[in-house]
Amino acid sequence: MEGQIEYIVLASMNLMGRISKRFADLTSLYALDLSRNLLTGTIPYELTRVKMIRSLYLSHNQLHGRVPHFETLIPDTEGNPEVRRDNHTLAWVLSGGFRALALGILIGVGIYLFRLGKGTDHIELVRQRILK
Repeated sequence: MEGQIEYIVLASMNLMGRISKRFADLTSLYALDLSRNLLTGTIPYELTRVKMIRSLYLSHNQLHGRVPHFETLIPDTEGNPEVRRDNHTLAWVLSGGFRALALGILIGVGIYLFRLGKGTDHIELVRQRILK
């Protein structure tokens, strides 16, 4: 990716104002660190279109509003008391984890019972051969 911007670190620079939507134009952006500044406003929804982004540090600013849903990350917004996370997203993640756990247990029990049943058939077959 020669000549493309992948990392922008502007942490602790006393930056003021809003986060620009134009960061979304940087399609190869992998990490954006705007933490520990004086940024205000909301997190631009347009940033969710940056498919390469894996790290978004926005902690300790003066941001507010909802955190947009990113496919590839959960933005670090610690220290922004007016920022609201979508509780439905967390609920879906947790319920999905519990469903996966329940499915794993069910599959494990099924395999155990299958092997247990196979074992008794094998024992019965050995017993019949011995009695012959």
